[in-house]
Amino acid sequence: MDCWCASKIKSWFYWLLILMMILIMMVCRIEGGCIEEERKALLKVKASLIHSYGFTVDPLASWVDDGSIGGECCDWERVNCNTTTTHVTILSLSNIVPKMSNGWCKRNWLLNVSVFVHFKELLSLDLSSNCLDDGIVNTGLGRLSSLKKLELLDLSDNHIGNDIFPSLGDLTFLKVLHLGGNNLKGYFPALGMFLVLPPTFLINICNNTDVILYNYYIYFKQICSFGKLGDIGSLVQLRNASHGRGIGFLGFVCNLFSLRCTHKFSSIPLPTNYYFVESFSFDQVSLLKKLKVLNLRANRFNESFVASLSVVLTLKSLDLSGNYMLSETSFPAEELSKLPYDLEVLLLSGNDFNGTLPIQAVASLFHHLHVLDLSGNNFVGSIPSKIQELSSIRVVSFADNKLNGSLLGLCELKNLNELDLSGNMFDGNLPQCFNSLSSLKLLDISSNHLIGSLPPSLFGNLTSLEYVDGSDNKFEGAFSFSSFASLAKLKVVRFVCNNDKFEMETEEPMGWIPTFQLKVLVLSGCNINRHKGSVVPRFLLHQRTLRVIDLSHNYLEGHFPNWLIKNSTMLEALNLRNNSLGGTISMPSYRNANLRWLDMSENHMIGTIPGDIQTSFPSLRNLNLSRNSLDGSIPSSVGDLNMLWALDLSDNELSGEVPKGLFTNIPYLKVLKLSKNLLHGKVLSGNLSFGEIYWLALDNNCFTGKIGNGTMNEPSLEIFRY
Repeated sequence: MDCWCASKIKSWFYWLLILMMILIMMVCRIEGGCIEEERKALLKVKASLIHSYGFTVDPLASWVDDGSIGGECCDWERVNCNTTTTHVTILSLSNIVPKMSNGWCKRNWLLNVSVFVHFKELLSLDLSSNCLDDGIVNTGLGRLSSLKKLELLDLSDNHIGNDIFPSLGDLTFLKVLHLGGNNLKGYFPALGMFLVLPPTFLINICNNTDVILYNYYIYFKQICSFGKLGDIGSLVQLRNASHGRGIGFLGFVCNLFSLRCTHKFSSIPLPTNYYFVESFSFDQVSLLKKLKVLNLRANRFNESFVASLSVVLTLKSLDLSGNYMLSETSFPAEELSKLPYDLEVLLLSGNDFNGTLPIQAVASLFHHLHVLDLSGNNFVGSIPSKIQELSSIRVVSFADNKLNGSLLGLCELKNLNELDLSGNMFDGNLPQCFNSLSSLKLLDISSNHLIGSLPPSLFGNLTSLEYVDGSDNKFEGAFSFSSFASLAKLKVVRFVCNNDKFEMETEEPMGWIPTFQLKVLVLSGCNINRHKGSVVPRFLLHQRTLRVIDLSHNYLEGHFPNWLIKNSTMLEALNLRNNSLGGTISMPSYRNANLRWLDMSENHMIGTIPGDIQTSFPSLRNLNLSRNSLDGSIPSSVGDLNMLWALDLSDNELSGEVPKGLFTNIPYLKVLKLSKNLLHGKVLSGNLSFGEIYWLALDNNCFTGKIGNGTMNEPSLEIFRY
């Protein structure tokens, strides 16, 4: 009996052990393991990269063949798997090939795309910005038609030509196809450049806009025509400022440092192709039964082309922005009347339309319209009262036209989420009835001729507001920032004022505490607290999520607010230029790896430059401490800021020699200004290499010695003062 029991226990233990092993294998498989066929295919992709380029820094470092069957490739970077089946479902292989410093390709990637047929459950394949050319057609692009679940294919920003179209015609399951930024030209065949997106994916694309820098111009991998609220946690708005300081601090941040930016609808140069099209057939596109969102922006279509879109019966969203369709005529109402009546999104920015706003035509044609973008045209006159008939509208942009007159009709659009009226000629007072737009998330009235005061009651009811821009108008009187106190969702406030009749008051009522946590605050030239001692806004003591602070040109007084740096641990850009702040500069006790832009110029700062600046701010791209009263030597740690693009220490009282590291340790430095100091030594003697410096200003110092032979022959050097 005892033997039988012992045997039974051993048997149960045996089966329990097997069950535990199975469970462990399943857990391991879900957490990291993948299908062996797919693991080998991924390693072939990496081998192709290494064969084409070789690497000093491996862009796929986690893709390591450990020799095991079904290794943990689902844990590899850029790879996502189904947690149940462990099949690879998403491959995000964008921008993994090495490029030159100006963004151009060293050579094309010789990728055999047929390797992807091994991923039977693949939903999304992103190969954008990878120096691919028409060679991918010859290696089996058409074979991807066997991937019945593939919905997204991104081949944008490559060197692909028209040979790709026959292969794309086989990919009938696609919902998303992005071909922008290639070498497509001539007659537009078959599919054309369009983006087929379900609405939720469109939002995700907008929320993950990437910025790419090419030769000091800013380009966006994806341009979302409506959606400045997309990724509102990103930095700042790229906008040509009209206040006489070039593109201004915010635009300069974006331009120089490739930071992520919320942006205007039509103010960005697009890295897309321009097609000279004489004829176009949508017959094959009509076979794509899942097509809901069609993006044909930045081409050369005319009004006769619009009518041909009537074959796309499932269309919900149409983007024809930037086509210059009607530079000599008016809005194509008759052609648009052939589109599906239940169109929800209509984007027609940047087409040189003229005449008055075609609101009556739009309202009569599309009864379910949610988004209307007519920005960047030449419309004149006022907003017609017929706009009240667009009762379903949620997003409206009339930005960058020549509109004027009353804004009262907009108050009836109770479902509005985003309203952009910037860059027009609207004048008069901002209507008090705007306070009834309780669903409004974004309000941009910048760059108009609006006058009068901004009453506190104007914003009190806008509890959904996240983004407000009142810059470059002619407002008068004092505006209390505490009017925003109850707007708990507020993320971005932007007022570039430059109007001596307007004052931003932040200290009344005393001790008010905001419910919001801002990410971007721009109050430039707004006479902050002019009648309260021009003090730095104290409500900033309660802000913990700020990424950008611009309080420039305000004549702020008192000691430099070192607490502002220490308090804002997520800060990426701080501009306090042209104030009257004094005291010394001290570094925070923590390491802020986010700060890229620091401008304290044109103040009354004294003391020395902190020696631990590189430890505190290792990622600085721009450092401007010019026009202060700083003394002492330039610490050698400044030469260790190897991410710097611009360094301006001019017009101070700095002495000693220039650290050699400024010329040897900072590979990306383009602007170096040390003028008007007391520096000495043989700074330019010998054979120096200036890397990428194009602006070098050393004048009005005490330097000695001869200029080295190679200095004047530096190919990058354009501005030289000595």
